[in-house]
Amino acid sequence: MDWVGSFHGPYHTAIVTSSGQLFTFDDGTFGVLGHGDRKSNSKPREVESLNGLRTVKTACGVWHTAAIVEIMINNSSFSNCSSGKLFTWGDGDKCRLGHGDKETKLVLTFVSSFVDPNFCQVACGHSMTVALTTSGHVYTMGGQVYGQLVNPQADGKLPTRVEGKLSKSFVEEIACGAYHVAVLTSRTEVYLTSMWFSGLGLGVAGVPDVHFSVQLLSSVDCGVRYVPGFMLCLDLGLMVDDQSEPLQFQSLSSVCTIGSL
Repeated sequence: MDWVGSFHGPYHTAIVTSSGQLFTFDDGTFGVLGHGDRKSNSKPREVESLNGLRTVKTACGVWHTAAIVEIMINNSSFSNCSSGKLFTWGDGDKCRLGHGDKETKLVLTFVSSFVDPNFCQVACGHSMTVALTTSGHVYTMGGQVYGQLVNPQADGKLPTRVEGKLSKSFVEEIACGAYHVAVLTSRTEVYLTSMWFSGLGLGVAGVPDVHFSVQLLSSVDCGVRYVPGFMLCLDLGLMVDDQSEPLQFQSLSSVCTIGSL
């Protein structure tokens, strides 16, 4: 059996195979393994509720898990059309699962407010879930005390599409730290949001105006309390005063972490 992706939370792990099967293991205390109970497993166990379906992406938070699953839909133009739908499970505190409540889900549960969007990526933070559609739009849900949902007017109970400047860009990749979000656009602009960035004088909490551009950058990722590329910017002393335009870098083939924020 070929693994194509392994995704780790602090206490549990999810694995996606080349055939789209989803396996989970480690600590199941909060129902994060999706097997209908809170039991832990020392070895990977297939999530049986997805039999016959193909998992595209998955992500592990601290107390919850999310996955993009291909679902066949009826389409007037295509008889067999699949669409990526968002499923979440685990501890529902802070409404991190996107179901409008704080209930724990012990099995994979479809985020029903997402009927039309076709999702391709998902990321989990400490108390939030972020999802990306194939059309480059970002949706967020969950805790917002640090402004990480990028939607100052949203209560976080249900998934909300990010508007403003970011909605005018085609987002290609998303990533979550514990309390912050980073996205990479098709123009290699990196947008960051969190109360921490506001504290550094780099923007307003929850508003993704803290951004820079790096030519040739192909991906972005977050640690628990840092963003690798952003740490590099701070180390170079490049503080953003005018948020109207992103910082410009000629090339950056790799980034290294320098510290934590």
